[in-house]
Amino acid sequence: MTAVRAHGVAKAFGRRTVLAAVELELAGPGLVRIEGANGAGKSTLLRVLAGVSRPTHGRVEQPRTRAFVPERFRATGGLRAAELLRLAGGRPVLGVDALLRRPMAALSQGQAQRSPSTPSQSSR
Repeated sequence: MTAVRAHGVAKAFGRRTVLAAVELELAGPGLVRIEGANGAGKSTLLRVLAGVSRPTHGRVEQPRTRAFVPERFRATGGLRAAELLRLAGGRPVLGVDALLRRPMAALSQGQAQRSPSTPSQSSR
């Protein structure tokens, strides 16, 4: 039984192409692991496969029943990582200095998870 199929799926945001010509067939039920570097398009692929976001090109075939759980709540508005970190009472962890000036909405999921560390997380 096929759970989802992607035929020539592409997704672009303005001039930036995130997915290009994705061909995919997943049989269900089961688990699938998607790997890639920050900003590689993993989250975009999942949103397109779930039907939350439309592909720029191509098509996705999926069952009528599906679910999607967002990776993060976007209630941070225009806050920069440093501002959110200060409000949360946290302190930066190693390697995030370059991210602190960027708006939270501009960070990839992995970058956002690293930048606002709460005191209990950074003392581990």
